[in-house]
Amino acid sequence: MTKEQNDYITYRLQRATDTLNDAKLLAENERWNSSINRIYYACFYAVSALLYFHSIEAKTHKGVRIKFMSEFIKTGLFDKDFGKLFSDLFDWRQEGDYSDFISFDKDLTIPLITKSEEFITLIEEFLNSKEMLISPIPNKGFRGFWTLSPASSFVSVDNAALRNPLLGIAVTVRFYSSINLNLEF
Repeated sequence: MTKEQNDYITYRLQRATDTLNDAKLLAENERWNSSINRIYYACFYAVSALLYFHSIEAKTHKGVRIKFMSEFIKTGLFDKDFGKLFSDLFDWRQEGDYSDFISFDKDLTIPLITKSEEFITLIEEFLNSKEMLISPIPNKGFRGFWTLSPASSFVSVDNAALRNPLLGIAVTVRFYSSINLNLEF
């Protein structure tokens, strides 16, 4: 991945965080419809970063939803609840923006903020897990990289120095917020 590609993904993830913070401010002021709009866009920016990372193109909001569902929900990489969340937010954003007499409320909006925050965090963790920096036991001065393959949860060591048992490196790798794998070299 080029620096420009990495910068774009970082930008999209930061925009997701900023937009979710906007949704919280709107909710604090009981602007429920506008908050739902911002919650959707926060998740949209995070999903867009995820698709971009995997070189998956979508030209419309509907296309982003379809690609996310087919590539990440149906394959089991993300829980179905997150697919439902993103799909519901898409629909509610459409209703809130384009339909008359739609009025969302606190009981719907506040839990969506929490669930969306979890969703965005999960996407950030997923993207960060694609190439994780290893920090060994303090003061050893060694760094290396893990490369993860999400389809098989396979971990490969790219740096031969990590295979040296004398280094005594202990590593914790976190897979998609659900499995912790502790390895010692």
